[in-house]
Amino acid sequence: MLVALVQSAKSTLSAGIRSLHFGCNPQFVRHVAGGTRAYSSNRAMSVPDPTFPTLMTPYGVQRKIEKSRSVRVLDCSWHFPSSARDANKEYLVGHIPTSLFFDVNECADRSSGLPHMLPTARVFEDYVGERGIHNETHVIVYDTSEMGMFSCQRVWWTFRVFGHEKVSILDGGFQKWKDEGFPETDEVESPPLEEFVARYKPNLVRDFEDVETNLKDQAAVVMDARPPGRFEGREPEPREGTEPGRMPESINVPFGLIMDSDKKILKSEMELRKVFDDHNIDLMKPLIATCGSGMTASGLALAAFLCGNYDVSVYDGSWAEWYARAKPEDIVRY
Repeated sequence: MLVALVQSAKSTLSAGIRSLHFGCNPQFVRHVAGGTRAYSSNRAMSVPDPTFPTLMTPYGVQRKIEKSRSVRVLDCSWHFPSSARDANKEYLVGHIPTSLFFDVNECADRSSGLPHMLPTARVFEDYVGERGIHNETHVIVYDTSEMGMFSCQRVWWTFRVFGHEKVSILDGGFQKWKDEGFPETDEVESPPLEEFVARYKPNLVRDFEDVETNLKDQAAVVMDARPPGRFEGREPEPREGTEPGRMPESINVPFGLIMDSDKKILKSEMELRKVFDDHNIDLMKPLIATCGSGMTASGLALAAFLCGNYDVSVYDGSWAEWYARAKPEDIVRY
């Protein structure tokens, strides 16, 4: 009798812990570091730091700048080459006071022949250390997209890949900052050199071979953030020499769907969950995000993170690499 009672208590406790981690209270799941997920993996799980908010308002960022000695704001803007916009030049004209420019094409593996690929740990350490960032720095990223966010989530993901969970996003970006009347400047600070030690998290990254293997074993669901026309092969890719299309069995979840097009901020957690539900994406399963070059794929990883899945992998090379390397039968067009 006593043994039965103990076993029953253990079962109840286990079920309770599972409920906390897996969605009975989505708000709790979003902000508190969870335990073992509902799927198995031989890669280390990613654990967010609940003391640093994923999203911040302009007011919150301003207060942080005023009160903290260990904060670094980064303008992480990037634009398609066809846009004729120069993110670095725009930064020099106006940016959030104390912020520095983070060039996703410079802090990258430039030997790969692919756009803004993930840098080595050493390159990342040197790059962020030169911008006054150490392991205790609270990093806040933003960009200048009219959408409210387009490229800064890639840098948010990159910091997490190298073990830095003290990273937040200015929700609504530079446009919202200006719309709410906060100051901008053209002055560029010279930060002190700091030491940053990277702790690489391979569970957040997938390469070509990983995705190719996944085609066979279907261990993870692949979701593609590109617009439907490119995914379906009806509209051109923005990069010369790359044709549109998709990977077999991938699911199109366009990046624009995670943004509130009226408020120019990320949608609420409830709205994001609906986006995933509407596209038959089970957030409790392993997920791989892809896009054209790993930029908007990071947005899907961010959206899933806000819904409690902290371990979505980004296929770094994305369609730019897949189109160049995949077998013809593994490139699908409607």
